[in-house]
Amino acid sequence: METATHTTDLLTEALAPTSAQLAIPPEPPKKTKHAVPKVSFADITSALFSGCKIRRGAWRGEKWVVRMGGMHLAAYNNQDEAKRVNDRTASFVGHDCPLLVLPYYAVFYGKVNGKGKDKWQVGWVPDAKDLEATDWMVKE
Repeated sequence: METATHTTDLLTEALAPTSAQLAIPPEPPKKTKHAVPKVSFADITSALFSGCKIRRGAWRGEKWVVRMGGMHLAAYNNQDEAKRVNDRTASFVGHDCPLLVLPYYAVFYGKVNGKGKDKWQVGWVPDAKDLEATDWMVKE
């Protein structure tokens, strides 16, 4: 029984096509000089928590993401505190309502080629492409 199995394995191995016969191109040589490191979103999150700006290599123009830490804000009508709810937020929550602002992510979209306006979008969430990308980097 063992001989039959061994003979079958040898026959299968002998008849198996090679990668050249399957027209599978060989892997390109790996770059050793000036290779760009592959950094995933999972790898770069520690930089976000350290207060760094991050961006993807595929993004054009001045675009980056930052994690904004949480903070306590005094009520709008509390004139003694420097950090307090602004008038726009107070119009919704009330002028006497202090707030705990939870951490969030924001993305900055800068002018492209000096045109347009700088934009700040609060509540940024990475999409599937961002989560799977390996071109993340710390923005200097």
